[in-house]
Amino acid sequence: INITDTVTYTGIWYHGDRETNKYEWKNYAIRVKNEGYAVTINANGHNFIINGHGDRGGAVQVDHEGCHAIVNGGFYEAHDDVYGKEIFYNNKGTLELNDVHAEGEILLKHREGTTYVNGGVYKRVNVPQELVGERNKGAIISTVTGTLILDNVEVSAETGSALLVLGGDVTVKGGNLTTKDANYSAVYTAVREADDDFAPADNDGGGDGYSKGDVIVKLDSTTVKDSNNALKVKNGKTVDSKIILKDATFENNKTDVLLEDGQKFADAIEVAEDNSKSLDLKVANASGESHSVQLAVLTVEGGTVTFDDSVTIEGEKVTVSQKGDTTMTNLPANAHVTVTYDEAAYADSNLKFGGWTIEGLDNAEDYKNEKTFQFDMPTHNVTIKAITPTTDTDDGIDAATVVTGVAIGAGAAVLTYHIGTELYAEQVLGKG
Repeated sequence: INITDTVTYTGIWYHGDRETNKYEWKNYAIRVKNEGYAVTINANGHNFIINGHGDRGGAVQVDHEGCHAIVNGGFYEAHDDVYGKEIFYNNKGTLELNDVHAEGEILLKHREGTTYVNGGVYKRVNVPQELVGERNKGAIISTVTGTLILDNVEVSAETGSALLVLGGDVTVKGGNLTTKDANYSAVYTAVREADDDFAPADNDGGGDGYSKGDVIVKLDSTTVKDSNNALKVKNGKTVDSKIILKDATFENNKTDVLLEDGQKFADAIEVAEDNSKSLDLKVANASGESHSVQLAVLTVEGGTVTFDDSVTIEGEKVTVSQKGDTTMTNLPANAHVTVTYDEAAYADSNLKFGGWTIEGLDNAEDYKNEKTFQFDMPTHNVTIKAITPTTDTDDGIDAATVVTGVAIGAGAAVLTYHIGTELYAEQVLGKG
């Protein structure tokens, strides 16, 4: 479908008696309903305006499994008198939105299936809150299960949350999230259960509309900014709800993490093992008490990392990620750490300890020749690499030995030895 001019869609979506639930939803301008059908909508540079008064409807719906819709470009707008409208709605199929600009109440609702959002701008305009149930107070909403991926998307809300996740597995890569509503968080993750404000109405799938499985949001290199509250998590009774941070950035928020009464930081937030960015989070509870959670990344190649059991992240045990001979650990500021050269890892090679290269410690010179040393973790990242020259040369060669034109990290230094000392001698020491 190629849209070559402004499209105005006017519909009355609600029929019947709302009090008795005897009514039907009407409807979406484009509805992909039959299994095996695929539709591409090209609206680059053109407007799609949604008019009318009612309770549900919008521009594009993917209705069933096996249905697929791709929307390329365009400006989609639901006028102010249209409440409860999902401009884009994926019920159970596959929906892909590419560089779309949308303004209205609910810009995208993902229920089940798979939804990809690539680029674009999504803005929730000023909607009177008394007209909207809690489960609809989000610019982009994931409600039941499936996968929602936002890649480099700008999402903002004048009321409610920018991203409301009540079910499913949601990943946000890059982009920005913000809300101007002081009573809501930019990202709000909750479990949809029968006895809470987010419970689906009988006409919204009943029990089928509850959260299915853990409700997880991963913020990967995403910026959450300019919000009264950046993140909030409501834990469920039977399934988990959590926000995972990987290289996320927080800018100009009054509170970065808002905890519920009795909720621990670790109940709401998890720092990914492969997170490589230091964090300084402003954390507050419902009573207004606040404190800072400062975490930095310690990366060590060719050594072991140990710390006392008293080192925790808000009372939770610190985990160490191990890949080859490299450890990566998210540590709280001032954690007392011991780093030791891992002699056992190089026992079968002709490599020896030649010191350390250290980045991020002010007194690195004091440690660079010590096989074992201790320090207190600063608030910024620290990287430590073992220097491992061979036993038959005085040249200090660390994680950049060149063999057949390929740079090999310290973790592969043993590989150099097993490839053959002839290659090593020829390319590093020179022929003869």
